[in-house]
Amino acid sequence: MATRTASARKVPFLPAGVGEAIRRFAVESAGVALGALALLALAALASYAPSDPSWNTAANGAALNWTGRAGAWGADLGLQAFGLAAVLLPALAFVWGWRLWRDRRFPRPVLRAGAALAALAALPAALELCLPGARWIAVEKSSPPPR
Repeated sequence: MATRTASARKVPFLPAGVGEAIRRFAVESAGVALGALALLALAALASYAPSDPSWNTAANGAALNWTGRAGAWGADLGLQAFGLAAVLLPALAFVWGWRLWRDRRFPRPVLRAGAALAALAALPAALELCLPGARWIAVEKSSPPPR
């Protein structure tokens, strides 16, 4: 009976270099997807309307947001959490997606993502110190219904 020796080598499933090409394709695809999501989030924030149905607005009409109800909810959540600084979150995601697409990775990505989120959380306070009492969203005044 033949026995297997320790020097026997495994036959690779894929030819040499194909695994690296698949990895590069997956990273580039993730970068393109992240960039597309960032542009979608930026469109949702750009078309934010306070009267859209969202976390804190009970409305049963159609959303005016360019990205629909999901965009209205996302934009409201971002603006409630980060204020005007919410615009930087899609910008950061777009830059990260661009770098992934160009195969230029960030060193220590978890540390950088944590630092970016911490800076994003602190930025609204810094903006309020620079522009105290500034109103940047025109709040629609509702008039009483006609009698």
